[in-house]
Amino acid sequence: MPLDDGKVSLRSVQHLLNRFKTCLPQLYTQLRHHVEIIKTAKREADIRALNKEQIAASRTFKKLNHDLKELDELQNKIFFSDLNKFKLTVDPLRQCAYDEIVKFVQLDDNLDRIDQSDLLTSTLPESTSHDLSATSNQIFRDDSNIPHTSSHIGEAHPELMSLQETESAEEDLQQLEATAQSWNQLQQDIQDVAEIMTSYPS
Repeated sequence: MPLDDGKVSLRSVQHLLNRFKTCLPQLYTQLRHHVEIIKTAKREADIRALNKEQIAASRTFKKLNHDLKELDELQNKIFFSDLNKFKLTVDPLRQCAYDEIVKFVQLDDNLDRIDQSDLLTSTLPESTSHDLSATSNQIFRDDSNIPHTSSHIGEAHPELMSLQETESAEEDLQQLEATAQSWNQLQQDIQDVAEIMTSYPS
């Protein structure tokens, strides 16, 4: 039987356990909210909204990572005789974390990884529109809703039209690159939580 030296009773940490029972479900609600907004942003081809929500989701996963680590540390302090009771409370919380991870992994089936090398090899202005279209197709399988620069600025100022198109394309490419980076960071944050889920104390 494992030694209980330095261990504490379940009763003595009940207030801490109650905190996890409150804060973890709140995080799961936030994650479900992130999933729905990301799906909507993808469907509407709203790159800025997509980037913003991926960043927000990363923050939530970082918080979940922190809380799950604290929960594991708490479990390691519990008397062996109280472990089963402890697990009856925390295992459903961990299962919910797993379920939310699955939902984000499923997003990967609909939101392809963005190859940032495709974003960084463009030469403006000639290839900008081509690269922007190619990169957009990596994010959105149907890019028909992606707004394109207007070609009706005025025949009297073709140089102005070219400048505005180039600036708009550059801005869109920068936004696409930021979206690629936030998606990759989100995937890393999800992986960090997944590793906790597969290595928590038995």
